[in-house]
Order: sequence, then structure tokens, then C-alpha cells
Amino acid sequence: TRRADSIQARAAEHLRTLGDWQVILDDDGTGEVADLVALRVDRQALVVHLVHCKFVRGGRPRQQVADLYEVCGQAHKSTTYRRNVTAMVHKLIKRETLRLRRGEPTGFLKGSVDDLHAILDQAPRLRPAFHITVAQPGLTQARATEPQLQLLAAADIFVRDTANADFDAWCSS
Repeated sequence: TRRADSIQARAAEHLRTLGDWQVILDDDGTGEVADLVALRVDRQALVVHLVHCKFVRGGRPRQQVADLYEVCGQAHKSTTYRRNVTAMVHKLIKRETLRLRRGEPTGFLKGSVDDLHAILDQAPRLRPAFHITVAQPGLTQARATEPQLQLLAAADIFVRDTANADFDAWCSS
């Protein structure tokens, strides 16, 4: 179910403001590409924004480095999709098809499977432009700890060096 008060819902709302996406997909679940995946064709580029969210256990944000390790690990893992964008889009199509077969709601917040197929057809001719985000309400901008900042810096370097992708963190103010 999609909770309107979740970090994922807030991240999806913010993601919508960052571009004219052809597809925004809630891919949350085991084996996900990312919690949220946004795609658009922009001239000769396929722009991909992957957002990894970490819910807050117990409902209260706290400054736990362990929570940040988990979401940064997801960001690290998702860099592999930069090397094979067509495989990533195939996976998104397959996961959506399986969701619907199981009687679950669609993951599409914008767009459709037809839009994914159109992107898939164009993908081999497009330059991938990736942006990877971690969304962590337990991280606060004003009170980030040294270990949290070091972990974010390491994730930033890894994502940039491994996937030639931009990296950022969405956090509480």
C-alpha cells in the first residue's frame, strides 16, 4: 500500500518537481531497481533518476548511521544499471507485469508500460544520464554527524566514479 505520510510519498512528490518525466514508477520491493524510478528522453540522452528511500523505524526520525548505511548501500548497488540501461528497463517492465499478475496495484505514478516500451526502443541510441538519490528522514541537515557526512561523501565518490552519475541526499531540514 502507498501511505500518503511516508518518506516514499514525500520523495515522489519532490521528484515530480524536478523535471518533466515520461515515467515515474514506484518499484519498491524485493529485487527493486530503486524505490522510485523516473525516466525521460531529453534530446540524445536518457535521463534516469533513481531514488532510494529509508523509512524510519518506530515512526520517529533518529540519527542512526546504520539506517544511512543501508540506503547508501542501495545507491551503490544501483550503479550497475548505468552499464546496461536496456536491462534495467526490461527489469522494470517485468516487475510491473508480475505486480499486475499478482493482483497488486500498478507501480506507475506517471506513465505506463507502453511508455517504458517506447523508452526501451530508443535506449540503445541514447546516452544514459544518471542521478542517484538517497532519501533519509533520519538525517538532518542541521545536525548531521561526522560519521554520516563521511558515509555520504564516500557514497558520492563511489556513485560518481563508478557510474558517472550525480548523487545527492534528501533529508529533514
